[in-house]
Amino acid sequence: MSIPPRPGSPAGAVPAPPRPPAPGAEQAAGAGAEALVAEAVDRLAELDDLPVERHTEVFDHVHRALASALESLDPGRPAGRPG
Repeated sequence: MSIPPRPGSPAGAVPAPPRPPAPGAEQAAGAGAEALVAEAVDRLAELDDLPVERHTEVFDHVHRALASALESLDPGRPAGRPG
């Protein structure tokens, strides 16, 4: 599979490789993801004190938090899509 040239590039031009992340960007994304995961795990602790009817809202919140954590680690991939 070939990569199409960027708009405005000559037809035979080789596209530039992707830029590496800024220094510290991966660490910052990892720290943000860890915070989201920790919050999700903390939220699961609420299940013991809630009636079963309210568990779904907790699970939905945890799912969104974990999806956000994954998205922060790989912002180019749409959430919920396998790589």
